[in-house]
Amino acid sequence: MNLKVRNDSSCGVSKIMTAHLGQNITITCKYPGEYEKNYKYVYTVDDETSVKEIINTSEVLPKTTENSRFSISDDRSAKVFSLNISNVKEADEVFYLLGVWNKVEAVGYYSFFTEIQLHVKGSSVIIIRVCVCVTLLLIGGCTLLIIYTLRHKKTQANMPSFRNKENKKLNPDNNTDSASVNENIGTSSI
Repeated sequence: MNLKVRNDSSCGVSKIMTAHLGQNITITCKYPGEYEKNYKYVYTVDDETSVKEIINTSEVLPKTTENSRFSISDDRSAKVFSLNISNVKEADEVFYLLGVWNKVEAVGYYSFFTEIQLHVKGSSVIIIRVCVCVTLLLIGGCTLLIIYTLRHKKTQANMPSFRNKENKKLNPDNNTDSASVNENIGTSSI
């Protein structure tokens, strides 16, 4: 058996890709022409170094409902296969290994061509939306308070003021007897 070792400048170096919660993303992988007819595979490696197959081109349907967010396509003419992830979740923040399955005589092995570390940004869009809503609510509340205050002052300014015998200002809402009010009106007109 012969072992082929490819020398690639990106070998061993993960590419970092950023996505936002709920976003749909595509991860692409170029492969050498000799692997055109091989099944393409996508594996994940999480922080606990747990390796798990997500999807491959030999599957007609995804394995579970969770995997229905993942789809894979192979453009053999361009020698590129793609992993599509819809509705990105925080749990999708792992390493993705994209490669092919090889079998030479009795020996089978995987060749991985792309390693992507997915970084999921969750809260920036949500925080911005919440901040905008809170700001609009505060502006609306302040505007209503200002309008109420101005109307209240205007109503107070337009109300007649009455004075009693001691020249103290009386408001119409104070309990006064009608005789003192009439007396004040009668004296103020003279």
